[in-house]
Amino acid sequence: MSSDGPQITLVAKDSVKVKVSVEFRNISHLIKSILEDSSPNEEISVEFIQEPVLAKIIEFAEHHHYRPPASPKCPLTSNILSDALSDDWDINFVKNLTREQLIDLIQAARYLDVKSLLDICIATLAASFKGKEIDDINREFNIIEDFTFEEEEKLKNDFPWVMDMDVKSIFHK
Repeated sequence: MSSDGPQITLVAKDSVKVKVSVEFRNISHLIKSILEDSSPNEEISVEFIQEPVLAKIIEFAEHHHYRPPASPKCPLTSNILSDALSDDWDINFVKNLTREQLIDLIQAARYLDVKSLLDICIATLAASFKGKEIDDINREFNIIEDFTFEEEEKLKNDFPWVMDMDVKSIFHK
């Protein structure tokens, strides 16, 4: 990808080797941790990420000069991304993704611990839910409810702490 300055080599799931600036560590906490314990000359396996997804993450990192951009505005007030994201490039970046690509990017950003990209992708997904009925979301994602109303109520009673959980704590360390 970028050829300026020192580089590291990431090895994607499909064994494709991708060179990226060592500055990638500024945006990926996983890579930062790995580089603290090894040489930048060693190849770093990112075995859960296909090369096209890794290329998207690197594109995001390069656009932001390997610095995390501003976080999306929370809470989301609408399903219009520009209400949550201030960078037009970020808006176009996520708008041009298919739903499958967005989910793959969320998983990869989580694995690499690229919080800024994860936040933007989660905000995009959340915006797509905004204003929709749960039945519409279930149909859109082909979700089949496994619990009867009684089973769901029992789970809510047995595990009331789940209802009080901060959703951000699920996605962030």
